[in-house]
Parts: sequence; C-alpha cells; structure tokens
Amino acid sequence: MSESKYLFKDAIVILDDDKALLHATEIMLSSSLQVPVFTFSDPHEALSHIRVNPTLLLLLDIMMPEMDGLQVATQVKKLNSHIPIYLVSANATRDKAIEGLNIGVNGIIDKPFSREQILSICTKYINEKQEAYERELREIEDLTESFIDEAKDLFSDLEQLIMRLSSDQDDAFVIDSLFRKVHSVKGAAGAIPNASHLAQLTHEFENVLSKIKQKLVVVDDNIIDVLLQSADLCHLLLSRIENRQNPTEQEVASVEAASRSLLGLLSHSTPSVIPIVPAAQKKIEVQAPQEEEGIYVPMEKLDEFLNLSAEMTVLKNYFQLLVKDESFQKSSSVVSKKIETMLMSYNKISDALQRQIMSIRQVKMEKVCSKLPRLVRSTAQEVRKKVQLDLQGMDIGVDKNIAQDLSQALTHMIRNSIDHGIEAPDHRVSIGKPAEGQITLKCTEKDGVMKFILSDDGGGLKKDLILKKAIEKNLVSESVASQLTDHDIFQFIFHPGFSTASQITSVSGRGVGMDVVNSMVVANHGKITVESELGKGTNVIIEIPVPKSVLVEQAVLVKDLDQHFVVPLTEVISVDVIGQMNVTEISEKKYLNYRGESIPLVRYIELANGTKTEFADPKRMIVVAAVKNRKVALTVDAIEGQFEAVIMPFDQMTKSVPGFKGTALIGEGSIAYVMSTEKILEMIDYSQNELEMSA
Repeated sequence: MSESKYLFKDAIVILDDDKALLHATEIMLSSSLQVPVFTFSDPHEALSHIRVNPTLLLLLDIMMPEMDGLQVATQVKKLNSHIPIYLVSANATRDKAIEGLNIGVNGIIDKPFSREQILSICTKYINEKQEAYERELREIEDLTESFIDEAKDLFSDLEQLIMRLSSDQDDAFVIDSLFRKVHSVKGAAGAIPNASHLAQLTHEFENVLSKIKQKLVVVDDNIIDVLLQSADLCHLLLSRIENRQNPTEQEVASVEAASRSLLGLLSHSTPSVIPIVPAAQKKIEVQAPQEEEGIYVPMEKLDEFLNLSAEMTVLKNYFQLLVKDESFQKSSSVVSKKIETMLMSYNKISDALQRQIMSIRQVKMEKVCSKLPRLVRSTAQEVRKKVQLDLQGMDIGVDKNIAQDLSQALTHMIRNSIDHGIEAPDHRVSIGKPAEGQITLKCTEKDGVMKFILSDDGGGLKKDLILKKAIEKNLVSESVASQLTDHDIFQFIFHPGFSTASQITSVSGRGVGMDVVNSMVVANHGKITVESELGKGTNVIIEIPVPKSVLVEQAVLVKDLDQHFVVPLTEVISVDVIGQMNVTEISEKKYLNYRGESIPLVRYIELANGTKTEFADPKRMIVVAAVKNRKVALTVDAIEGQFEAVIMPFDQMTKSVPGFKGTALIGEGSIAYVMSTEKILEMIDYSQNELEMSA
C-alpha cells in the first residue's frame, strides 16, 4: 500500500486473481499517483475492505474463479453506488459489457492495458476527489469563521450575566439571556468540526439553565461557581476552534469534569471540582496575521458617521438651492463661480463618504446565509431525513446588526422546520411526496421593509395540538379558544417555553427556538406571521423595517400649497404641465388621458382630507409615477428640481403619514414628506369600471 500526498483518505482498490499483475499494477500506481492502493485476489476480502474504508476507484477483473466480476460489481454498488468501477478483462464479450453497463460500471479496460490508459483513468477521479475535498474544506472554513464570530459575540458577556444571576436569582431577563446564548451556540456547534467538546459542554450548561428557568433548581454559590468555571471552559474551547487547534488532554479532562459537575447540579449532588486549566496555560499562541486584518469599529460609531454624512448631504442640498437663487445669481460672477466650483468638489466628497459608510454597515444575505446549507445537511443527518435548501434573494444587503440577529433566528427556524416540519423519507413517499423535503428562504426588500419567508413542504402545523397545549399552559381559556383564527393559534408557538414535541432532543423540543426568533423580530421593530396548511407545509414570514439610518435617494422636489413633497426618482415616469391634456371626471373623480392610457389624477390634500379643490389651471404641474405597472398623476403647484433626498423612515417619534414612507431634510431645517407611489395608489378608491369609462 502506498502513502497519499493528498488530503483525502480514499484509496484505489484492485481485485484480480493474477497476483503478478496485481503486484506490477500496484507498483506502477503507487509510484506515479501517490494515493493509497490496496490489492486483493480474494473477492470476499475486497468487499470486506470496501465495506468499511473509503474507496476512490475499483479496478475489477471480470473473470475470476471464486466470484464473477459482475457479481462483485453488483455487491459494491449496493454498498456505495457512487464508487466508480472499471472492469478489466482479456476477453470481455459484448454481452458482458452490456451487462456491466446495466449494473452501473463506468467502463471496461482490455488486457493487456497500457500504463497511460490506467494512469489517465485514475488521475481523473483523483482530481475530481481533490476538488470536491477542497471545496468541502472551503465550506467548512466559511462556516467555522461565521460560527466563531457569532459565538464570540454571544459569549462576550457570559460571565457578567452569571454574576448578575448570583446577586438576583430571580432575574428572568438574565436567565433567559443566558439560556438563549448557550442554546444558540450549542445548536450551531453541532455543525462545526473540532467543536464537539464545546457542543457537549453547552448541552449540559443548557440543561442546568433550563431547570433554573423552570425553578426546579435553586441558584446558590455552588451553582454560580460551576457556571463560571464552565463559562471559562467555553471561552477556552472557542479559542481552540478559532486557532484551528484540538484541545489538550488536560482541557478534555476539564470538559468531562465540567459536564459531570453540571449533571450533578441536576441531581442535587455536591458538584465536583473542575480541573480548569490554569490561566497561564489557557493562553493560546496566535500567529501574527499574514495580511492586514483591519480593526473592529462599534456600530455606534458607524451610526455617528452616518448622521454626520446626513448633515453633509443636507448642507449640500442647501448650497444647490443657494446657487439657483435669483439674488445669488445676480451677485459677483467671481464669487458665484468659486462657490459653484466648491459645490462640485463638495458633492464628490459627500457622495463618496455616503457610499462608503453605507457599504460598511451592510452585508449581503449571501454571507448571512453562508452557513445554512451546511446546517441543513448536518441537522437532516442528525434526524435521519433528506432535505434540500433553496436560497433566493441573496444579493440584497442587510444592516450588520440585523444580520447578526437574523443569522441566529434562521438557525433556530431551520432546525425546527427539519425536526418538526419535514416528514421522514419513507413517510413522505407513502403519501405521494418526494423523499427529499424542500426548505426555501426568500429574501426581498421593498418600500423600506425587508421580508424573509422561510417555507417548507412538510406536514404543516397541527392547530388542534397547538390549541390543546395552549389551554394546558393556561395561555387561553377553552371558551375563547373556539373563537380563535388560524393566525391567533399559530402565534402561540412564539410563547416562551411553548413546544408540542413529546420529547426533548439535541435539535429541538424545549420551546426556545421560536421564542428566540420572536424576540429578535420584536427587538428590530418587525413582525412575524405564520401560514400553514396541514399536509402541505408552513411559511414563516418575517418583516423588518430597514433600521432608522440615513438613506440617500435621487428624488424630485415638488411643492403644493406651501408644502414640500419628495417623489423618488425611481418611481417617476415624467414631469409635465396639465396644459391641454385630456382630463375626464366621473363620479367626482378625475382621470388623465396619459399617452392613450387613462390614469387617476389626484391632489394629495384631496386624498388626505376628503376635501374638493379646483386644480384645472392649465399651468399646474403633474408628476406621473408608477409602481407594479400601475400609474398615478399627482398634480402640484410647482416642480422645484431634482436633488439627493436624505430619507429618514417613520418611527415612534415621527408618526407615519398616509401615502408617505418617511421624511427628508431639504435645507435650512425644512422637512418634506417622501411619497410612496404604492401607498398613494392604495388610498385611491377608483374602480376598474370607472377607468374604462374614462378611457
């Protein structure tokens, strides 16, 4: 057998009753390819080897005294249908060749074969295996990096929370925070190589916190000591993972002792002393980076930069209005020219700063979801199911704060969907579904709202079971339960500790996952809804507004009755005067014949207040805007030009106004409302029949 220079362990296996040929072929392949090569003259020994060892390629004599080569090939395909098989024969007939192809062999080699022919076949599969292995390593590396970032952030205040628990054993917020952090790391660690010890420790850690949540364990000094020591070990193990190192024997012993101590807390026995590695030994040497890695910048400082860039943009808009002012244009030509030149330079700097800050704050959904394929794979294997993941809309950008929360939420949702939603393969086949379940994540953004829809084609939520559990937990009375809608019933799954699982597993069953998801959505001012049909599947829909930050958008500034409005340029089709355009009135509603199409003609004050005004003046301006192939003509007193609007979404301080999606500063402290064409159209009650009559 030869030693491999490659990272994978798969070997070439040769089976032939000609021992001289076996020996010669082994020497040739070993010296040329440097991959493991195993030779057998006994078919039974060869099958036993393939059964327990990874096999890259099988070269198989078609004519052997003890067992026909085709029979061996059939057995190998049953063991692993992906192993390439080449039949080798000095007198293979056409019938044998056809039979071999029907079994699934990849080809037939005639004896005597040439060295180049065998090497070419072997090299092909070696290269394919190496590429697949390297691709797998890259995926694992990306997943590990993402896990490390999230785990370090989650564990950043672990000790502080434990100390807060020691001073107030009934602080529900602290207990819930600790539980969710440990639970999240445990769930993600299961898919990370070299994280098995951390997964083991956090699992026992979580069990203790679960009992504390349920008030089945009273927090005392012993418990705090064990929790703090366990937290130290979690940090140590995370450092090992970050540096791609295995824990030492002493560290593994510490993990085992910590696990026993945590188990002892549940049985109310005296916790053992954990042989924690001394602080001096816990330091792990980190090699100097080979390239510049940058520095960490808190999001608060980025927010400050963003606000400063907003003020710069407002100032820029003020300068633009100043340059257009008649009195300014009558001033000295030298002064006017210098200010115009300064404004051009200022514009370049302001635009560049804005782009850089917005790009720093955002990450692509592709990066947020990079760990999900691996998570689906590992979780599906854990529960012995087959699941395919489809990711859509991965090109949209997400604020880093939301991205972090979203990553944790999606982890919980997907693990929950695989464990509870997707049925077992044999059951799916029995009810006419494909054996492989489907989970789809679709991400979109529109009108300042990000929408994330996680769908599965599983068995759907069982309303009766959810309602029964809700009544048992006194979340609703039986009299009220009968009046609840499907939406109301499904909302119970987000209640802390709510679960319909009959037993707790390493994947789910504690009623924590969806509570974590709901908490994340609420914290980001969003909403979450569930749609489900029994036997068909479930959709979990998360809507989160783009966080209050500075959004710069090219827009048209208009004025009507001393009120400024901003219309996003992406929604504007044209700007014109009413002039001699054909305006029709039906049922006190006006329509404009625009390029052969009849569209609503409105004035915002009429829509908002229901009052009627006269705007037949042919000198009035109109802005034709469109969304989703629907158009509307908005009439205004004046068009004041195009500019970059610094848009601030509505929040609790600035209450939303019908027809608009936020506000914009337009210079000298003035505020204008930013129009949403879609919301304006929703305010218009124009029937299709009226549109046809006006045409």
